[in-house]
Amino acid sequence: TGGRHAQLSALNTFTSTPTARAARAGRASASCKEDGPGTEGQDPVYTNPLTAFIGNFLPSPGDGASDATSVRSDMQRLDAVDFTVAKEPEADVVRAFERLERAISETECFVTGAVRPQYYSEDFEFVDPDVRLKGVEKYALGVNRLFDQKSSRVEVVRADA
Repeated sequence: TGGRHAQLSALNTFTSTPTARAARAGRASASCKEDGPGTEGQDPVYTNPLTAFIGNFLPSPGDGASDATSVRSDMQRLDAVDFTVAKEPEADVVRAFERLERAISETECFVTGAVRPQYYSEDFEFVDPDVRLKGVEKYALGVNRLFDQKSSRVEVVRADA
């Protein structure tokens, strides 16, 4: 790639807080497995007990989907994602950047979970201080559960290749 780097310089996420959403949900609908590293087909592994507890109150994927459908395009709906699609590797950094920037703008995947699986590795793993999971589908489902689909938005403010 000749030392060229591409990055999203700024990304705004507008949302209600996950804890507020959990409080509004008022019911348990998720489980937590803390018996080892996250693997495909398993629930996320929570490293923070408070996050694990709050995770029990997030809605299941699809809860309230009919309400959110009116504010989401087909590209922004998690139920429209085909997780079996073939991978589309891209060796050119600038073209890869352009594809990702377009996908983020169109799908708002950082709040909808409506990722484009063809751009993710088979070995995709999400790790942050509170949760760890393997697989792009698990990531997408988790993102969708975390954000209120009626009020959360993503806007790419600036993207430089």
